[in-house]
Amino acid sequence: MGLLTFKGGIHPNDGKSLAKDQPIKEVIPTGKMIYPLSQHIGAPATAIVAKGDAVLKGQKIAEAGGFVSAPIYSSVSGKVLALEKHLNPTGNSVDCIVIENDGEYNEVEYSCSKALGELSKEEILNKIGEAGIAKNTFPVDLTIEAPTAPLIAKVDPTDKSIPPVKITKVIPIAMIALTETCVNTLVILDTLKKFGVTIVITIHNESEC
Repeated sequence: MGLLTFKGGIHPNDGKSLAKDQPIKEVIPTGKMIYPLSQHIGAPATAIVAKGDAVLKGQKIAEAGGFVSAPIYSSVSGKVLALEKHLNPTGNSVDCIVIENDGEYNEVEYSCSKALGELSKEEILNKIGEAGIAKNTFPVDLTIEAPTAPLIAKVDPTDKSIPPVKITKVIPIAMIALTETCVNTLVILDTLKKFGVTIVITIHNESEC
């Protein structure tokens, strides 16, 4: 029996015609700003502001809540309206900081930093971590910090020419990748469940394969 397919594929309207000839504009957010404390697979950030507090643009409003976590900064100036739960893009209810944008965009005073060439590796990693930058659902400073060994050893693996690897740092990074895979899988399964899809998982014993 042949495959049920057709030539040419599917080419839905990409909607680019709506914007491709339009000028670039600066879009300024207005109204309430909601900052989820959970923005990656790691531990949620911990709020360091309270209801009624005045905040500035660029001000830190939440500290990293663990080894795999990242701080959060306000993108506007205004007043903290509440610390309450809201739905995030995955449909989960998470703790959030709600700020009323005053439209003033008054910024914090940023401290001067040394030139990049004058910073040590540790200082650079600390600055990346403190900036709250995340990639592929976990903080960037952890991915950079992960030590790596050669893919192919030219000599015996016990030879000292291979760069030493700190196993205490490799294990947490490996756990991050495993956790990310598990979380993504659970999100997909949860989404399918919402649409009434029944999933049957069969586990085979390697000795039977």
